[in-house]
Amino acid sequence: MKRIAPLLLLAACALGCASQSRDTAVAAVPVNKVCAIMHEHPVEEKDPTTVSWKGQTVGFCCAACADDWKNLSASDKDKALAAAMAAK
Repeated sequence: MKRIAPLLLLAACALGCASQSRDTAVAAVPVNKVCAIMHEHPVEEKDPTTVSWKGQTVGFCCAACADDWKNLSASDKDKALAAAMAAK
Protein backbone atom coordinates (compact mmCIF):
# COMPACT_ATOMS: atom_id res chain seq x y z
CA MET A 1 0.00 0.00 0.00
CA LYS A 2 2.86 2.37 0.79
CA ARG A 3 4.24 1.86 -2.72
CA ILE A 4 0.93 2.56 -4.43
CA ALA A 5 0.32 6.00 -2.89
CA PRO A 6 3.45 7.63 -4.37
CA LEU A 7 2.71 6.06 -7.75
CA LEU A 8 -0.85 7.40 -7.71
CA LEU A 9 0.43 10.84 -6.79
CA LEU A 10 2.98 10.74 -9.60
CA ALA A 11 0.32 9.64 -12.10
CA ALA A 12 -2.03 12.43 -11.01
CA CYS A 13 0.73 15.01 -11.42
CA ALA A 14 1.60 13.70 -14.87
CA LEU A 15 -2.02 13.83 -15.99
CA GLY A 16 -2.46 17.31 -14.56
CA CYS A 17 0.63 18.62 -16.35
CA ALA A 18 -0.42 17.04 -19.63
CA SER A 19 -3.91 18.57 -19.53
CA GLN A 20 -2.48 21.96 -18.56
CA SER A 21 -0.14 22.06 -21.56
CA ARG A 22 -3.05 21.24 -23.90
CA ASP A 23 -5.08 24.14 -22.50
CA THR A 24 -2.30 26.67 -23.02
CA ALA A 25 -1.59 25.47 -26.56
CA VAL A 26 -5.05 26.55 -27.75
CA ALA A 27 -5.18 30.25 -28.64
CA ALA A 28 -8.35 32.00 -27.44
CA VAL A 29 -10.28 33.93 -30.06
CA PRO A 30 -11.55 37.36 -28.95
CA VAL A 31 -15.33 37.75 -28.68
CA ASN A 32 -15.11 41.19 -30.30
CA LYS A 33 -13.95 42.17 -33.81
CA VAL A 34 -13.21 45.83 -32.98
CA CYS A 35 -11.10 47.20 -30.15
CA ALA A 36 -12.86 47.37 -26.79
CA ILE A 37 -11.38 50.84 -26.21
CA MET A 38 -11.15 52.40 -29.69
CA HIS A 39 -14.22 50.98 -31.38
CA GLU A 40 -13.20 52.31 -34.80
CA HIS A 41 -10.07 50.14 -34.87
CA PRO A 42 -10.20 46.41 -35.63
CA VAL A 43 -8.71 43.77 -33.35
CA GLU A 44 -5.58 42.31 -34.91
CA GLU A 45 -6.45 38.99 -36.51
CA LYS A 46 -2.94 37.60 -36.27
CA ASP A 47 -1.65 37.43 -32.68
CA PRO A 48 -4.18 39.84 -31.10
CA THR A 49 -3.62 41.62 -27.80
CA THR A 50 -6.17 40.14 -25.41
CA VAL A 51 -7.26 39.98 -21.78
CA SER A 52 -9.68 37.69 -20.03
CA TRP A 53 -12.84 39.29 -18.63
CA LYS A 54 -15.64 37.32 -16.98
CA GLY A 55 -14.66 34.16 -18.82
CA GLN A 56 -14.43 35.85 -22.22
CA THR A 57 -11.42 36.84 -24.28
CA VAL A 58 -11.47 40.57 -25.05
CA GLY A 59 -9.42 41.85 -27.98
CA PHE A 60 -7.70 45.18 -28.54
CA CYS A 61 -6.05 46.97 -31.45
CA CYS A 62 -2.84 47.50 -29.46
CA ALA A 63 -1.16 46.96 -26.09
CA ALA A 64 -1.84 50.58 -25.05
CA CYS A 65 -5.59 49.94 -25.25
CA ALA A 66 -5.20 46.79 -23.16
CA ASP A 67 -3.40 48.92 -20.56
CA ASP A 68 -6.24 51.50 -20.66
CA TRP A 69 -8.72 48.64 -20.11
CA LYS A 70 -7.06 47.85 -16.77
CA ASN A 71 -7.96 51.33 -15.49
CA LEU A 72 -11.69 51.00 -16.24
CA SER A 73 -14.24 50.14 -13.57
CA ALA A 74 -16.08 46.84 -13.87
CA SER A 75 -19.24 48.54 -15.17
CA ASP A 76 -17.23 50.56 -17.70
CA LYS A 77 -15.55 47.35 -18.91
CA ASP A 78 -18.97 45.75 -19.37
CA LYS A 79 -20.18 48.79 -21.35
CA ALA A 80 -17.03 48.98 -23.47
CA LEU A 81 -17.16 45.30 -24.34
CA ALA A 82 -20.87 45.47 -25.18
CA ALA A 83 -20.23 48.43 -27.49
CA ALA A 84 -17.31 46.64 -29.16
CA MET A 85 -19.37 43.50 -29.69
CA ALA A 86 -22.24 45.55 -31.18
CA ALA A 87 -19.93 47.40 -33.59
CA LYS A 88 -19.40 45.93 -37.02
